[in-house]
Amino acid sequence: MTLQDFILKYEFKSLVPFLKAIENKAPKNLKLLKESYDKLREMAPGVADEMIVVGTRVEVDQDGIEKSRGLYVSGCENDTWDECLAKTVVFGTIIGEQAALAQILWYLTLRET
Repeated sequence: MTLQDFILKYEFKSLVPFLKAIENKAPKNLKLLKESYDKLREMAPGVADEMIVVGTRVEVDQDGIEKSRGLYVSGCENDTWDECLAKTVVFGTIIGEQAALAQILWYLTLRET
């Protein structure tokens, strides 16, 4: 499924619990995330031949003890939103569609803030 397919499949309110879980930045940025979501829903997809991958990243200390665990997004670092809309989204089944979509939305909207 492309990112556009996922965006059209889910309403923003169904993503809110997942957005709140991402980082402390998410709750204070829900309005901005909603605006971005609405813009993405209105956009036409561009052309892309790559994928957006949502996976789990585990950080460990020098002794190999887990320090943190979270989702990451790759495959849309330098692309425009319309190009990202055309990309196929790949994620593990344990992550789930809405969690993956929330992570992508957060990444596209807030990665530089």
